[in-house]
Amino acid sequence: MSGADNNTGSYIKTNKHPRKYLEVRYSVATGVLSLLLTCFAYYHPFIIFCSLFFSLAGCVVCLAGLIMRSGKGRYILSLIFNISAVIVLHLVIIQLGYRDNARAHTELRCNSNLRQIGLSLRQYAMDCEDLFPTPDGVDGLEVLREQDYLTDYGVYCCRNDNNIYCKEDGTLQKDNVSYIYFGGFIFHQNEKLKNKTIPVTFDIPGNHNDCTNILFLNGDVELCRINPKSCKEIIEYLHEKYKYPPELLQKLKQKAAKADREYGFPKVNI
Repeated sequence: MSGADNNTGSYIKTNKHPRKYLEVRYSVATGVLSLLLTCFAYYHPFIIFCSLFFSLAGCVVCLAGLIMRSGKGRYILSLIFNISAVIVLHLVIIQLGYRDNARAHTELRCNSNLRQIGLSLRQYAMDCEDLFPTPDGVDGLEVLREQDYLTDYGVYCCRNDNNIYCKEDGTLQKDNVSYIYFGGFIFHQNEKLKNKTIPVTFDIPGNHNDCTNILFLNGDVELCRINPKSCKEIIEYLHEKYKYPPELLQKLKQKAAKADREYGFPKVNI
């Protein structure tokens, strides 16, 4: 009987051993999982939530082990590991928020710039029998500046465009204007529906990574979630959306081709 009892006792003792420090294993597993999920946190907010959940769960398990069991050193190390995972997630969330705020700020800045350009074009048209400045590109916008319709140089450049520097005086040039202008259109006061579909000014392709601001003939500004490589792609996108008549489409394509030649679009990666 004593031998059987000894065997049973040893069996029970060895059977309990794997359950010792089980909280540590669970908490370490949740910490590792949260850190792995953090690597993909930039792709979807739900992944951030999952990572944070697993990290906090690991912390709770470690605290329970500290309160209820001995061997506190292992629990403390595991707790530090999970707290580190939470800190990393916090830094990721801050970075994502900063990135989104900076992107939204630049988008709003360009939207505001184009609205001011649209108001200046309309004032010019009211003084010139509804005709917008005739030259395309920078020369057309220079007409607004030269004739004192819009003299703020900061309105002509996008802060997100690294290839552009804002001037403080002198003639507008391609190197300090972030927008492409299509000139020669007539503002028809009684044809607002038609005017709403005709692009007059828009971001130079590449100003933003995932969007393009477009000013229409009636003064409306639309934020389009496209990343065009050329002006031709912008016109094709708008034509698919608004179905331009053949004559207008041909005119827009000619202006887009002219701008693409001037700026060297589409850019060729070497």
